[in-house]
Amino acid sequence: RVLAPVALDALAAAVGGGVVAAFAEPGGAEIDAAHRLVVVGPEGGFDPGEIPGGAPRVSLGEGILRSETAATAAGALMARVRRCAT
Repeated sequence: RVLAPVALDALAAAVGGGVVAAFAEPGGAEIDAAHRLVVVGPEGGFDPGEIPGGAPRVSLGEGILRSETAATAAGALMARVRRCAT
């Protein structure tokens, strides 16, 4: 589902259903089945203060990816953990 633009701190509320937005950042946790929404930033990454305090961070691997590649990688990682969980 594609949503209209929203502020990062309002993202989870826009999606609803108790979904927590995890932000793709180097050094983040490994994506697991609990991650239902991964937010990828621009190629330079998020600016300090853009990620809401306490928001989970997830890793997409060792390298820095282009934004369009990061979104594809996040989707593939989420699909993999769901497939392995069943």
